[in-house]
Amino acid sequence: MTFELIEKHATFATLLCASCFGYKPPKIQIIEIENDTKGLVRAYTRVNEPSLIYASSKWLQRASATELIGVLCHEARHLYQFMQLKWYRTHNKKCEIDEATYLKWNQEINQKTSINDKLTDDFRWGIEVDAEAFSAAVVKYSLHSNVEIITELKEKVNALVPGFEEKYQLSNYKL
Repeated sequence: MTFELIEKHATFATLLCASCFGYKPPKIQIIEIENDTKGLVRAYTRVNEPSLIYASSKWLQRASATELIGVLCHEARHLYQFMQLKWYRTHNKKCEIDEATYLKWNQEINQKTSINDKLTDDFRWGIEVDAEAFSAAVVKYSLHSNVEIITELKEKVNALVPGFEEKYQLSNYKL
């Protein structure tokens, strides 16, 4: 994919997410990921950097448009999760998540950050199911395509996808 196409698709993804979640579009930093000899790492976010998505240069070279948008929306959803947790703690619980979600996401993010950003089988966590479902909903309703969903997640993700369309009206966003 050319740099111009990467930029076009990344802009679409970040503006869509900013519109849905009510925050400034996140910045994307393209990096070389050390120790990723197989090129498995696509992108990631960090709790202490709430407006930045890191994207692997190796992955970007081979990503399709659908995969690029899906992955960036997944990571932007994590930024939304981080902001919701912070908002819940600092603004007297007045945010879009309830106490049960806050407790679950907070515990999962604390576990995830305590392992020093190493790759884990975190697909079973609620924060990952939520991010994967948002990503799948964007691809389904905005791009009229499908993303590959990890077998262990399919049932949980597919149950959440229609709710994201209802809440964010994703079919109104067109590339």
